[in-house]
Amino acid sequence: SWKKISGNGITGWAYGSYVSCSTSSSPSYSSNRRSSGSSWGSRRRSRSSSGSSSGSSSGSSWFRRRSSSSASRRRSSSTPSTTPRRRSSSSSSSSKKCVVTASSLNCRSGPSTSNNRVRSLWKGTAVTVLGNAGSGWSKVSSGGVTCYVSSTYLNCNGGSSSGSSSSGSSSRRRRSSSSSSGSSSTKNRCNQSSKLKDSLRMIFKSEGRCQNWKNDSGNWMNGKLGYTCAGIIPSVGYKNRNYFSYASSCTNGPSHLFVKCAWDKSNSKFNDAAAKIYEKQYAIAGGCSSLPQPAYYVCFDIAVNSGPGRSKKFISQIGPYRGDAIDYANKLNEKHRAFYISISQPGSKNAKFRSGWLSRANHRRSYINSCR
Repeated sequence: SWKKISGNGITGWAYGSYVSCSTSSSPSYSSNRRSSGSSWGSRRRSRSSSGSSSGSSSGSSWFRRRSSSSASRRRSSSTPSTTPRRRSSSSSSSSKKCVVTASSLNCRSGPSTSNNRVRSLWKGTAVTVLGNAGSGWSKVSSGGVTCYVSSTYLNCNGGSSSGSSSSGSSSRRRRSSSSSSGSSSTKNRCNQSSKLKDSLRMIFKSEGRCQNWKNDSGNWMNGKLGYTCAGIIPSVGYKNRNYFSYASSCTNGPSHLFVKCAWDKSNSKFNDAAAKIYEKQYAIAGGCSSLPQPAYYVCFDIAVNSGPGRSKKFISQIGPYRGDAIDYANKLNEKHRAFYISISQPGSKNAKFRSGWLSRANHRRSYINSCR
């Protein structure tokens, strides 16, 4: 029931079920005085349990309380209000995952076009937005590099790329979306059971031919120019010649031409032998075996193209895999892209390879995006 009470010159309404009254002592409560006998009545002021009070019932478990200066209603704070309390918003700067939408996005040392370009981020590259830098710029991290980009060219699944206000409940949802073990929050549609087969198929598309470019150091063996076929360089092919049992007669010729000889005898059998070498010499030696797709393929392809030492170095620089295979694949790919650019500067002996190398990185990026 509601009761009308008064004390210390104040009259108001209080929730009767939670107010203990006597003729000699004050109610033991701390509550809100309201203008009517309902939780919808406006709160006039709060009162502690000190002071005497008296009152009369108004029904619905509220008391009316009067003072010399104003009339108000109050309800005991010992019970939850029938009106839900709104949680106060708090500013959050927690990071979020976004994807680059521009074909090539400059990432700069500061939030302005006057700042130096640190690197370029290609379309589809996943970045972690660390915060809003103001004036339409976001501070991001990708591939272990932190820089600033225009927020216009980021797709954050419909959300702003800057830190946003959020309620306490949404903050809890964000925290619970990623486990303490670093499990992936990005959906991965890649087939994990056929990762070796799928990766070899794509690698052979890039490496499935013979070439003997003089500027390719891998083509040289014992000071003589040989051939690299399906990514198997002369020294690796000859060292693993037992895999090419169908081409045993090729061992009678020059060692630097063994790979070309085996290739000419049977392209399909050569690829079967190359697949076994790839897994042992590149995927396993390059530190890729334990990675899920698409990180496995990217790591594998880097090892084939630039050596297993290069893929292991990138893994060391990025750090151990922690659950998001798509993000990890992007970091590996961007590391290799930056490496391509660094060794193919205009005027260098590798400048003519830049276009092909970057196309290879773009193909890997397309595969990464297909796993989303």
